[in-house]
Amino acid sequence: MNKRLFKVVIYVTLAVMLISTLLMSLGSLLE
Repeated sequence: MNKRLFKVVIYVTLAVMLISTLLMSLGSLLE
């Protein structure tokens, strides 16, 4: 597997985890 592609996959996964965590915290605040 290409190292560059591997880095992109890792960054995307981290970004998705961060965004989902932020959305969940925002949702709990709005309720």
